[in-house]
Order: sequence, then C-alpha cells, then structure tokens
Amino acid sequence: MTLVSTIGNLGKNLSSTLVLYIANWLPRPHVYSIEVGACFLLGFIWISFTWHLIRHLDELPVEKWYLEPSVPISMPLLTANSYSNITESNGNVSAFNT
Repeated sequence: MTLVSTIGNLGKNLSSTLVLYIANWLPRPHVYSIEVGACFLLGFIWISFTWHLIRHLDELPVEKWYLEPSVPISMPLLTANSYSNITESNGNVSAFNT
C-alpha cells in the first residue's frame, strides 16, 4: 500500500509542478486558456485510448471482479467458546488461551 500511495503522491505533485513550470514559458494573458485546453486535449486522448478497456471492465459480471487465491488459505474459526478464552485483567485484553 505504501508504494501505491507514493506513486499517487508523485503523480499528483509532479503534474502540478509541471503545469506551473510550463506556465512560465507561455504568454501571460493566455496562460490559463492554453493550459486548460492542453489538459482537456490530453484527457480526451487518454479516454480515447482507454475507452475499450473501460467498456470491457464495465461489461464484466461482478463475480469476475473478485480475486481467487492461488494458494488455499486456512484461517482458524472463532466460535462462542473462543470468546470465553479471552481473559481481562486490569482493563487489558490478553491473547487467546488455547
């Protein structure tokens, strides 16, 4: 999760830094209009390239969105008796006494 967060932060920060850096090269009265137009054009190009993928993902049934584990995972089940094994002393909860 940390890597995904880092990449997201870099994407957000680098894009705004790049836009502000390019703004210094553009003529002052038309900076906003040129940058809005360029970003709109880039967004339109991105949507046109990914439209097929977006439509394909939209048409998939909900069951296909879930991942299946490649290795079976065994997890201990908690039962009503398991909760009685939790002991409290001085407000602290200790581990299971199995």
